[in-house]
Amino acid sequence: MAVTIEQKPNPFSGFRQRNNIVVASSTNTAQDGFKYKVTIEAGGKQWYQGYVSPNPADALIFDLYPILSQIGSMVSIGSGNTVHKFSSSTRTLISEVYPGTSFTYEDEPVTVTVDEAWIVNGILTDNPDIHAADSFSQIFINRSPQWSDGFNPNPNTSFFKYDTTSGPTLRMMTDRTWETLKWDLSESIALGAPSNTRMYVRTTKNDWGVWSIPYTSQADKSANGLSNYAATKMRVTLLPLTGSTITYTEDLASLDPDDGVLHFGVYPGNIRASTIGGLSTIQGHLNADTWKAMWVTMLNASDATVSMIHIMYNAALYGGTDCRYDNVRLGWLNTQGGWDYFNFTKRNENNYQIERKQFKSIPGNYALANGDSTAFNIYNYERGVTQTQGVTQRYIEITSDWLTEGEFVLMTSLITSPDVYIIDTLGNATAVVIDRNDYTEKKERNGKKYNVTLRLRYAQDYWV
Repeated sequence: MAVTIEQKPNPFSGFRQRNNIVVASSTNTAQDGFKYKVTIEAGGKQWYQGYVSPNPADALIFDLYPILSQIGSMVSIGSGNTVHKFSSSTRTLISEVYPGTSFTYEDEPVTVTVDEAWIVNGILTDNPDIHAADSFSQIFINRSPQWSDGFNPNPNTSFFKYDTTSGPTLRMMTDRTWETLKWDLSESIALGAPSNTRMYVRTTKNDWGVWSIPYTSQADKSANGLSNYAATKMRVTLLPLTGSTITYTEDLASLDPDDGVLHFGVYPGNIRASTIGGLSTIQGHLNADTWKAMWVTMLNASDATVSMIHIMYNAALYGGTDCRYDNVRLGWLNTQGGWDYFNFTKRNENNYQIERKQFKSIPGNYALANGDSTAFNIYNYERGVTQTQGVTQRYIEITSDWLTEGEFVLMTSLITSPDVYIIDTLGNATAVVIDRNDYTEKKERNGKKYNVTLRLRYAQDYWV
């Protein structure tokens, strides 16, 4: 007689995913005071252990979300110094994997064990049969799928699908889609007409960032619930202003990664700072700004494309920059567990809110006067009102250029993100929070384009 786990979340589910439900049954529910015993372990630590009453159907219905979200809140943001990447630079903002502080989690899955207990001689007692419990271990990632994705979405048949049967469908871990920014210029960037296999992103040569992908080795893909997984390589292709395309391809197996999430610093800023020799020709064009576009794709063992084409085009060539204002680049943790970025190119203003606490002081050298060598005196430079250490809260108000409908929708991901950063031209990240709970939109007269203004507060106070 034992416990049987009847239902569990899919591998590569998000630990920010609502309703990560475990359902179990037992053959001992008729015992006096029967309880299910649930234990959750991750990263070599026990995070939860408790006794749960069965529901009216004698089953266990247990939602992992409160525990997983608690562990997730303890996962810090890394600097990328051990991330698998093309670029060798360490100034790349990424999200840590779950639940530990490493960037892989083959040795740190979440383990859920369901046992049973009942009252024996007036005491709640665990079932002594060690074979009565049932358990499972699997990978969770920093993803938060939405209600529209349905209950317990299966990554093998949806977002993480690597399959060329019906055309490549994989998006890297981004909230962008092929509809976010459609290519509406006459120039094709050598890729033909836009389609749902291509994703366009406005980019400058100083932009830093990462593209992230779920990863499982071909040997582990079935066990990890990703039987359709076919990606074994990542390729960066640069289209110069003149001449043929230039490519650099990395075999993922050569990185010797564990199963989990891989982050690749392959934005122009990362590649310009890289010391990898195979990128030197691409670096030359990026440094000289003699490039039209650069795109990232996943390949299978036969070099066939098994993902969407993620196209970063040179915004300076296509009206995507404004020399009158400093560019403000934001990076934020999105709902897919990766990072999205957007450049705010219009007017931006910094302002400060100062908190001051004051007290009245008594003038005079009371402590020093002795009536002999030091006379009592009051000096004209003394203060009648003294200010304690002040704290200055810094804010920045930023404005976008005209946005497409799809980019305006992408702003929802930014507004709701738990982690937002300003990324400078050296790849350094400064934490900010969205200070205003709503955001201002301005429409063009034709109603087809939007302009967004955000107010951000720097997450670190400015001390004086």
